[in-house]
Amino acid sequence: MAMAMSHLTLFMERFNMKVKKRVLTIVVFLLALILVYGYAIIIFMPKDENDLGGSRYYGYVNFKYERKNSIDAIFCGDSNAYCGFSPLELYKQVGITSYTRAGSQESIINVETILKETLKYQKPKLMVMDVDCMFQPNIFFSGTTRQKFINLIAPFYFHARWKELSFKDFVTVPKPTKSFLKGYVLERNVYTNSYKKGVTNLSIAPKDLDISIKKSFNNIVNICKNHNIALVLVYLPAPASWTNAKSNAIQQLANEYNLPYLDLNCEYEGFELNYANSFYDDGEHLNFKGATYVTQFLSYYIKENYSFVINDHRQDKNFDNWNSLIPLYDQLIQTY
Repeated sequence: MAMAMSHLTLFMERFNMKVKKRVLTIVVFLLALILVYGYAIIIFMPKDENDLGGSRYYGYVNFKYERKNSIDAIFCGDSNAYCGFSPLELYKQVGITSYTRAGSQESIINVETILKETLKYQKPKLMVMDVDCMFQPNIFFSGTTRQKFINLIAPFYFHARWKELSFKDFVTVPKPTKSFLKGYVLERNVYTNSYKKGVTNLSIAPKDLDISIKKSFNNIVNICKNHNIALVLVYLPAPASWTNAKSNAIQQLANEYNLPYLDLNCEYEGFELNYANSFYDDGEHLNFKGATYVTQFLSYYIKENYSFVINDHRQDKNFDNWNSLIPLYDQLIQTY
């Protein structure tokens, strides 16, 4: 009996030793895997706005590095917004500081979150919202929400960067700083389009909007009122997805809340976009030519209708950092 117990004890000791070794092996393997994956994140993350995918990522995360309460206006929406509005062009035209706070497939529910987040850092006087976000489904891992966690999946999300990797990517850690283009994503491609201006037709039934969409819209209106922010609704040119039904739904809301609404897909006095060369793709996103023209038009609109927002900083030494960006911006635009 004693011998049997001795054998059992010896067996258990050996068994426990094997279990400990296996557990230790698994732990070491997992730690090594975490270290390797962490290094892969550093390698594939864009190091600045010039790297592939960098303009979207840094355009979002760098907002909090702007000088506190130095932004006059924000432009919100989905990818149509960040491709369609250039804050430096606005500053160049009328001296207003602005930032594009938008994300791919951004829903208006995310826009509400972004507005609340913005108010932690800035006190904008004007919010321009591209209304295409009203027709985006509320997917959690989309829009600017995606940018918050994008570094966790960088090797997969930025996998295309392997083509442009250089020595700096292996030895440099991404370091957010002020965004050069202030959230704008400059698209260089020119896609020849045959689209034409839409025609306003109020007889077409408005597209139904989900209750959650209307709720977020109402919340945004109230937040703007409580913080003395003028809200302007704009439907940027996107002929591939624009419809009368969508536009009429926005016009209905604009009437209900007594808000200005500019549908730039239709005839609008003084707005003559060249559809043939103003898009990055097949009528969905503006390229830098289209964005420049749209921003210039909105500059004049804001100056004409929102004089209380106009605080021309171009002669203000406190905004020399913005003034110094304009020559660089002009040089960038002129290269295309």
